[in-house]
Amino acid sequence: VELSGGAWLLFEPGETLTAVDLNSGSLAFDQANRLAIPKLAEQIRQRNIAGLIILDALQLATKPERAAFDKSLRQAFHDDPCIQEIAPINPQGIVILQRRRLGLSMNEALEATRYQQASDASKALDSLAHLKRQAGLGDPRGLLSRTLLEMIADKVGVEPIRELLHD
Repeated sequence: VELSGGAWLLFEPGETLTAVDLNSGSLAFDQANRLAIPKLAEQIRQRNIAGLIILDALQLATKPERAAFDKSLRQAFHDDPCIQEIAPINPQGIVILQRRRLGLSMNEALEATRYQQASDASKALDSLAHLKRQAGLGDPRGLLSRTLLEMIADKVGVEPIRELLHD
């Protein structure tokens, strides 16, 4: 997620936690940290990220810098009902947040959609193969319109259709 001034947040969802890395681009570290906090809170809510969230903030060397960052982070999440805990930032700039799960995260929803599309594509190919066997034809193009084949090809890609037509 791009921030102004060339900084960005990188979200890395994993099985056990989500890692978020803040990169400063051409900005000073303190400026990038300030810009990242509201965007981080917004993105975590929009993506519905739950469980452990590890943020790698940029060099917060002094206690006052860490305290200011911590205060801003807590303010950004004050109205998020899913936040269960925000651990104090450590000297290395690592913050651990814990957020309650409410439904699927954006990443999980996308994975479910991809799985369903793959399942639909497999069903379409199976049906095409079945029609081919039932008709006893080496080439099912006599049974299926070009438009139907194009629709299936859009779902599964061209190669599986091409392979099926030429076997």
